[in-house]
Amino acid sequence: VTPVVSSIQDELPIVYVTSDRSLEQFDTNNKFSRFVPFENADERIGLKKFFGACAANKVQSLGMDPSERNSGLPTLLILDPKTHTLLKRNGVDDLMKDKSKAVSSWMKLKESS
Repeated sequence: VTPVVSSIQDELPIVYVTSDRSLEQFDTNNKFSRFVPFENADERIGLKKFFGACAANKVQSLGMDPSERNSGLPTLLILDPKTHTLLKRNGVDDLMKDKSKAVSSWMKLKESS
């Protein structure tokens, strides 16, 4: 998923929030120009909790109830860049079906929000 997502960065702003276990993994996996730095663990945890996006085995360590988990990894949330409104939760599914249609449908969602 990462290569596909990183290839659309110019069309749609993407912010990478890692679940890597080490800075070395993060440096290897991060292909994005916008990202939450690995060192900002509190911010990364806050975003995961807010959106309910984490691996099933991390729910308890994040202090979440299992019912608060909305999606696993990888997760691609489509947000309106101006209002930060969640437009689409399952962006990964869209990309796996058809990358070109996914991006155009997200742009339409953004324009209609």
